[in-house]
Amino acid sequence: MKLCKVKITKDRTPTGTHFTYPEGYDAHVLSPFLYQNEGDNIEHCLATVPDDFKFTKDMEEVDKETAEVLVDSWIDDDKDLDAAIVAGKISFEEITECKMKRREYCKDSYLLSRT
Repeated sequence: MKLCKVKITKDRTPTGTHFTYPEGYDAHVLSPFLYQNEGDNIEHCLATVPDDFKFTKDMEEVDKETAEVLVDSWIDDDKDLDAAIVAGKISFEEITECKMKRREYCKDSYLLSRT
């Protein structure tokens, strides 16, 4: 398994968000485990992909270390998490646990690609 950073266009409306994935995106092949959520129209997700996956300019391979940095950054900058903390809906400890769980995907993919 490898790690992939996928470029996504997001059309946000009052009723929801519509995601447009790049050409060649196949939901049966890519397994997203974290979405960037900073409120921008162009954002990304991190996904696991098979070793033989064909990367494109909008779906690029990232290494374990880069993916872990993105996990921390995207969770720290998530536009909804600060409000959830203030409202008491989530704790700092739960956010830290979320980061650790997402980092496991990075580590597991790295280990699987080495076997």
